[in-house]
Amino acid sequence: RLEEIGEATSVGERHARYYADLVDCRWTELVIGATEFRGLVASERRNLSAALEWSLVRKNGEDALAIVSGVWPSWADSRQGRRLAERALALPAERLSQRRGDVQLALSQFAKYLGDLDAARRALEESLAAYREVDEHSPRVAASFTGLAEVALAEGDLAEARRLAEEGVRIRREQLDSFRLTRA
Repeated sequence: RLEEIGEATSVGERHARYYADLVDCRWTELVIGATEFRGLVASERRNLSAALEWSLVRKNGEDALAIVSGVWPSWADSRQGRRLAERALALPAERLSQRRGDVQLALSQFAKYLGDLDAARRALEESLAAYREVDEHSPRVAASFTGLAEVALAEGDLAEARRLAEEGVRIRREQLDSFRLTRA
């Protein structure tokens, strides 16, 4: 009926925007086990999927990236997760953003789970570049270094794995020191 009165596009866009705003870059809440957000994602799975599909089909890169960046750890199927992340990243959107970095990080995890270490490394390098552009001292920069260390370790390059892991630890220590200073 919405199509009959010319409102389908408007309603679809508002629906996608609402869900993109709701979950944008909130993936860390799923990882740390924030039960309220986990429950929200579970109860809104169909709406989130519809909003993501709408954004992908209509080539709205920012909304697609926002949705993927918020919910990717909830996806059990690594192949589908990888396809959705790749589709979102292929759309026009801001080149370097936290959102894009989050989706690159998601892509790296799916690629790693599927045994594609080259793709995982490329995605992690892209996530690192995006995160550094936004905030050189972000915890997400450290996460990218940790992911790169895991890839190097899986490839048997122990020296590179150690170097990358130490860089991630250095950044996390700086964040902890900064936190302590602001609390003093």
